[in-house]
Amino acid sequence: MKKLLKRICAAFLAAATVFCFASCGKGVVKDGSKIEKMTVTLEYTDTDDKAQTLKVEIELYMNYAPATIDHVKYLASKGYYNGTIVSDLKTNHIEFGEFYLDNGERKSRYDGNAKLAYTSIINSDYVSGKTIANGKRNRYTATGSIVGEFRANGISSSKTLTVSDGTLVLKRDTLTYDSDGGHDTAKGTLALVTGSDSYYTNVESGYTAAQCFAVIGKITKGKDTLKKLITDADKYVKDTNGSTTYYFDYENCVDGSDEKSKAVYEQFESLGHVFVKDSEGKYTAVGGETPIEITSDDYSDVLSKLNGNSKYLRAIPYKTITIKSVSLSK
Repeated sequence: MKKLLKRICAAFLAAATVFCFASCGKGVVKDGSKIEKMTVTLEYTDTDDKAQTLKVEIELYMNYAPATIDHVKYLASKGYYNGTIVSDLKTNHIEFGEFYLDNGERKSRYDGNAKLAYTSIINSDYVSGKTIANGKRNRYTATGSIVGEFRANGISSSKTLTVSDGTLVLKRDTLTYDSDGGHDTAKGTLALVTGSDSYYTNVESGYTAAQCFAVIGKITKGKDTLKKLITDADKYVKDTNGSTTYYFDYENCVDGSDEKSKAVYEQFESLGHVFVKDSEGKYTAVGGETPIEITSDDYSDVLSKLNGNSKYLRAIPYKTITIKSVSLSK
């Protein structure tokens, strides 16, 4: 009897040891994926002019889009996101990771001369030898953008997160004129998505939203405050005169492939990306030295593109919202 008890105890201890090593080695696992954590800390002045700090905690699903998460983690580890500002605040999403303020002037980290420029981090030494899709493709394009890790781009995962109420997405271009829709154009811009909208859930035919973007995490804390911030978007993006400043990604909808399109593209190149829309709905280009009113007489095609492509108009908060830090933990 004693020998039997000893054998049972030994078997139990062996099983417990195996379980401990297995579970401890894996860490937290949910829905078939290892989980790591990210915290995005935002600083802003609320609608009552009170300084606020918001911590948004996110669970990263490491097995769903591993190369994309590795990319974002590397940028975060280099402090890339710290000090960037929210560059688009709309119903159901908020974007950050491209622009920052330098003595009050908006500058892009995608500019090679910027502080903590994207290309100074994702450089030729870093991208060399890195692959995606189980080694089948190079992870980065010649311009340094990352290959889209999602089904619409021919890279499948057994499971994906839904683009829904509280997810973290790596933004990419959604070109209206390109056969692949800009699948391989993502760099460092992140979006916290809290529901359906015209950009992140306006999917390609035959695919769900989660199959068209690299969706890498779920918001676990701070979502209610974030949703309140997004719900009050108009109070943050409209100035005291009721005007909103937009950054228009005209490259997504004007390709310059024919004479007419080329002429429109050249007009946008001259006008720049930044437009102010007043309370009456009139646009003024403010990217150059002198503001230029966009009238139907002189800029009918430009006006048509502005009015017909609202999803490419990034609403710049009048009250600056700064990303204080993006931190990572196991």
